[in-house]
Amino acid sequence: MRKIKDLHLAIIYILLTYVISGFGYLFWFQTNSKEYGALFLFIPILAPLISTCVVNALSKGAIQINLKKCSIKGLLVGAGIPIFYYGVSILVYVLCGNTLNAFHMRSQDIVTLCIQWTFAGFCEEIGWRGFFLPFLKKHMSLKNACLITGFLWAGWHIPMLPGGAYVTQRSTPTWIILFTVGILCFSFIYGILSEMKIGRSIWTFVSIHAIHNILAQMIFTTVPEKGAIYLDDTGYIYLAVLLLFTLTMWILYHKKVVIKRPSSL
Repeated sequence: MRKIKDLHLAIIYILLTYVISGFGYLFWFQTNSKEYGALFLFIPILAPLISTCVVNALSKGAIQINLKKCSIKGLLVGAGIPIFYYGVSILVYVLCGNTLNAFHMRSQDIVTLCIQWTFAGFCEEIGWRGFFLPFLKKHMSLKNACLITGFLWAGWHIPMLPGGAYVTQRSTPTWIILFTVGILCFSFIYGILSEMKIGRSIWTFVSIHAIHNILAQMIFTTVPEKGAIYLDDTGYIYLAVLLLFTLTMWILYHKKVVIKRPSSL
């Protein structure tokens, strides 16, 4: 009976997250104002956090996310991961004979990005890695937990394309496929980290999420329009590097080079 109850909580989380986000997307699509449209985007961003709070209330506080536990090592690893794969992607892009534009983002815009994406990363990670992934890991293998989380997480992002949050030169079906591949990579990276000591802190995942989005915004001020096809969220070079990085982590995890989190935690 306990598993059935837990399953209901997981279903409630997914339904609430998608329904709340759906209202945000609907308002966003219908507004003619770019400024107000951006405000409506915060509804989907808040959805995982709101859903987790509701599920936690229904389960009488059974979901335990210790926000006070913050590992410096986890923050550094979290920040280092996107810096690494973006750095390698840019290096490969330049070595292939491409050039970059001069960086032209104002300091106040960078500060705004840091605040905005740290908040967005926090709201998402509380739901997807704070509740949903740990729930799935209790009832299935890490691989299946990462796959399910990844597909549902990708599906939650996809309506942002017609809303204008993503700019792409690809057809919508191609973008969805490539974007989902990237999201699945992240899901496995997060899943592996959740098996490590640094994965005890939700802030490890928030740092990866925030730094990834911040770097993406900053880097693409230097990439010529024609270069986006290689380095954006569905870029060929970016995805190739991300896939290799994820595969390497997965191999190291199975060879016990990545130490599992003690089962008592």
